[in-house]
Amino acid sequence: MINRACIIYIIFTILLICAAFLNPIDACAKESTENIFLTAVHEIDAGDFDQAIKILKSLDFSNPTPRIKLELARALFNKGELIEARKLFISVYTKDFPPVPVREKIENYINQIDRQLGKFDFSFGIISEKNPVHQPNDFLF
Repeated sequence: MINRACIIYIIFTILLICAAFLNPIDACAKESTENIFLTAVHEIDAGDFDQAIKILKSLDFSNPTPRIKLELARALFNKGELIEARKLFISVYTKDFPPVPVREKIENYINQIDRQLGKFDFSFGIISEKNPVHQPNDFLF
């Protein structure tokens, strides 16, 4: 009869062997994802936005990361799908808290989209002046 310590040792050994075989697979999967991502970036730089969007959407479905979302948004922006691109930029900007240089680039893209789509900001102000002769030159409405 095998004692309890031997059974635990055998199970632990099997788990270690399985973990040793799974780690290279995970590393290969990460490397493969990185290569596919770089292919999509190359497609964007080459001007083939449709192909890049297909690749990046499939990557975003399987591995949603801010980096993939930003490149997808950039591809959509370059293709002219501004509303969808803006949604992705806003999503990464508000949910993933990117570093300041990335936030500035996202803000630049959002501002460009807003200029192209047309954006209307409404503001209203009231100015109180006690001297009726001295009227302000500007009214903010």
